[in-house]
Amino acid sequence: MLNLLTPEIAFHWANLIVLPAWIGLAISLFVPKFRPWIYRLTGLIIPLMLGSVYGWLIFVAFQNGTLFDFSSLKGVQSLMQNPYALVAGWLHYLAFDLFIGTELCKRGHESGFSPWLLLLVIVLCFIFGPLGLVLYGLMRGIYHLTGGAKS
Repeated sequence: MLNLLTPEIAFHWANLIVLPAWIGLAISLFVPKFRPWIYRLTGLIIPLMLGSVYGWLIFVAFQNGTLFDFSSLKGVQSLMQNPYALVAGWLHYLAFDLFIGTELCKRGHESGFSPWLLLLVIVLCFIFGPLGLVLYGLMRGIYHLTGGAKS
């Protein structure tokens, strides 16, 4: 049973699922009728699926005797030598980035941000993770300072 989900298979399928999800999230910025479905998919269903596979990969990594040492760079580097732990780390990024990107779209939409600015935010979230959050934070701060925020 442990060999049914190899790191290569998990990596391949996760990447295939996430790219269309990000594209759907981008489309939802401009087509409001799709937002509720896209937000459920990208903000809940896909991150939960990725999180479940993540859990399985971590379990298998433990079974293989991998030690989880986050206290030093050397420890994290050693952890990433295990393919199960490495792909689990990748799924961690994919799940959290997609979840955060969805939340930023929801909040930005509620605040009245331009869909074009939100598109830039989610592109940054998709490619550079935290930089999308930084841009959103800057936009939010400027919006509040200029009195444009609804909430």
